[in-house]
Amino acid sequence: MQKAIRDYRGGKFPSIRKAAIHYKVDFTTLSRRLRGTKPAQEAHPESALLTPVQEEAIVQLCLRFDSWGLPLKFAYVRGLAYHMQHAEKRRQPGKHWISRFLNCHPILACKIASRIDRQRAQADDTKVLAEFFQLVNTPPKKCGTTLINFL
Repeated sequence: MQKAIRDYRGGKFPSIRKAAIHYKVDFTTLSRRLRGTKPAQEAHPESALLTPVQEEAIVQLCLRFDSWGLPLKFAYVRGLAYHMQHAEKRRQPGKHWISRFLNCHPILACKIASRIDRQRAQADDTKVLAEFFQLVNTPPKKCGTTLINFL
């Protein structure tokens, strides 16, 4: 939208409609913005659930947990949004809040978890893992003159 406004005002396009078609933005929205109408987020900042700083904190937390291999569930992110608000004007995030939040922050993506493969799940047995680490931590055994190492 900003590029369309800049290029139209710069004279690159002879009409608003041509700029809208070139940048694939809505003609009506572009013409309103050229007349000075602000986007809803800027026009009514008091209606936003979170401040930009709070949103950025949630994004950074999501990225940090993801780097640890622990992606956050939608319910947890919605709970964060609820508890980050001021206590006086706290309200529950709406039904589609998380999808709008993800659209505003393209660095975040959602992925539906898949079931773990059966062989992999069976290999994740604590008894098997304990036996393996016991073998690894056991000092080498001497058999006659040769040394057997289990590593």
